[in-house]
Amino acid sequence: MTTYTHRPYADAADLRAMIDLTTQRPSTHITAFPSMIDLQEMLGTAVYRDHTHLWHEQRGQLAGFAILDVDEDAANLIFDVAAAAQGQVGTGMLDWATAVLQPAAQASPIPMTLDISARDDDAWRSAWLLAHGFTQQAGGSVIMTRSLDGDIPLAQLPAGFAVRPLAGAGEVDAWIALHRAAWGTENMTTTYRLSMMGTPDYDPALDLVAVAANGELAAYCMCAIIYAENELSGRQVGYTDPIATHPRWQRQGLARALMLHGLRLLREHGMTVAQLSTSLENVAMQATAVAVGFQVTSRAFTFSRAVAG
Repeated sequence: MTTYTHRPYADAADLRAMIDLTTQRPSTHITAFPSMIDLQEMLGTAVYRDHTHLWHEQRGQLAGFAILDVDEDAANLIFDVAAAAQGQVGTGMLDWATAVLQPAAQASPIPMTLDISARDDDAWRSAWLLAHGFTQQAGGSVIMTRSLDGDIPLAQLPAGFAVRPLAGAGEVDAWIALHRAAWGTENMTTTYRLSMMGTPDYDPALDLVAVAANGELAAYCMCAIIYAENELSGRQVGYTDPIATHPRWQRQGLARALMLHGLRLLREHGMTVAQLSTSLENVAMQATAVAVGFQVTSRAFTFSRAVAG
């Protein structure tokens, strides 16, 4: 049996090795979470670097990595494993995550769970999670795609609103306030947003916001093109997410207008397909996406296991 060792994340060389590991996937899974852009964004922040471990085989080859995203009563284990090491290293990752979480679980007044996502076309991961005591939950996410061939309607904005790119780092705090209001969470931080803007393929011209007549940021749609992923997958894919609208300005067509504006920009950049991801529970976002031509192409479901306290 191959012996594997694991250690904490150290430096940018580890990030490059982690990205290299994701490139070994089938071309249809290159953009699966965590993709190279996800890793670049997360590991641009200390909080994720401090919760990342890497597994190596005896010759030093990276066999897998795991990132633990901890919340109050749950923790998401985000990982990727080389095909030859899936069972052995995967089990080691579960043991590591459980050991890290047990002190918090013991101190928590409410039960804590370890959550892992599995795509509906990843039969191995789903079966492996069930075999290790995980239970499939109702929640998860959907991937939606749209061809950029043919007609893309012009964006129709309500009177007084305009679409423009975010005004750089100086407008990040206003963007974060919008994000927190839209999602009802304090999770987004300045550090993480700046990390998103610091990735190699970040294009300020695609980082869109809708602005009200009084100058307030009312909605956003952070479009992106990850050229390295496209080279590996053989496709020309652009993204129109994340996207959200401030509660004060919802149901006025801002998300739809931003999405259509983004689709046109992606096509101008040579993209042939647009993609976005949203939660299974976000029916409104799915409906908006369908209204501008997107359709669901894959799903990912959450699997949970209690952490003994």
